[in-house]
Amino acid sequence: MRNKNRMKLARGTGIAIFCLMLLLAVFACQVSTVQQAPTPSPLPAATDKPIPTNTPIPTDTPTPTDTPIPTDTPTLEPSATPTEDLAATQSAMQTQASEAALAQVLPELERIGISAEEGHLAWAQVEPVSIMVDTFDTLDYAVLDPDLTASDFVIHSEITWDSTGGYAVCGIIMRADEDIELGAQYRFQTIRLSGWPSWDVERWKFDRWVVTASNIIVNSRSINQENGAKNRYTIIAKGSTFSVYVNDDKPKNVVDSALKEGIFAFMAWQESGETTCVFENSWVYALNTP
Repeated sequence: MRNKNRMKLARGTGIAIFCLMLLLAVFACQVSTVQQAPTPSPLPAATDKPIPTNTPIPTDTPTPTDTPIPTDTPTLEPSATPTEDLAATQSAMQTQASEAALAQVLPELERIGISAEEGHLAWAQVEPVSIMVDTFDTLDYAVLDPDLTASDFVIHSEITWDSTGGYAVCGIIMRADEDIELGAQYRFQTIRLSGWPSWDVERWKFDRWVVTASNIIVNSRSINQENGAKNRYTIIAKGSTFSVYVNDDKPKNVVDSALKEGIFAFMAWQESGETTCVFENSWVYALNTP
C-alpha cells in the first residue's frame, strides 16, 4: 500500500516537475525573444544650423594675359630756378650792353687819345639811372657796382638834368670808400646855376668838403644848362691827374694825389626845390696801372 502511495507520489512529483520545466522553457523563450528585438536608433538632435544648399559648381577662371613690359619713362631735366633765370637774363643783358658799349667806347677812346690796348671795358650801363632829390640841401647817390673798383680809368656818362631850383648838381663819385656817406671820395660835379653853368672836382670825407682839387669852379659855356638838356662827360684818371672832357670842349686837367683807388657812384644834389638827374650810356674802361 505504501509502495502504491510512493508510486503515486513519484508520478505526481514527476508530473509537477515536468510542468515546471515546461513553464520555465516557455518563459525562457519569451525572454530570449524580448532580448533579440532590435533597439531603435536614436533620432539626431535638432540643431539651429540651416540645411546647406547645393554648392554651385565653380566656373572656369580665365587664363591671365601677359602683363606688358613697362617702357622706360623719360627723365625730365629739372627746370631752371627763378634765381638761375634771373642770373642768366642779367648776364645776357650785361653781354649785350658790353657789345653795344664797345661801339661807343672805341670811338670815344680814340677821340681822347687812349688806345684800346691800354686797358679793358670794366663796366657798361644796362639801363638809365634816375636820381631825384626834393628836400633842402640833400644829396642822393647810386653805386655803379659795389665790386667795381679802379685806380686808373676812363669813365663816361651822358647826364640829363631837370631842376625847379636855382642851384643844383649832377655828378660822378670816384675812388670812393665803400662807405659813400662818410668815406673819402672825389666828386666830379656839374653845376646848374642860372647864367653860370660850370663844373669842378672836389675831395670829400665824413660828408664834408675837404678841398677843391680843381682849385676853382670851372665855368664852361659848353654845358647846356636848360631843363631837360643832356651833356656828355668823359674823365681820364691817371695817377694824380684827372683830365675832364665836357661835350666837345678841350680837356682841362685837375691834380690831386690823396686818393688812389675806390668805387664809383652817380650823385644828385640840390639847394632847394626838386632836382632829377638821369645817367645814360655810361661805361668804365679800366686802364693798366704802370
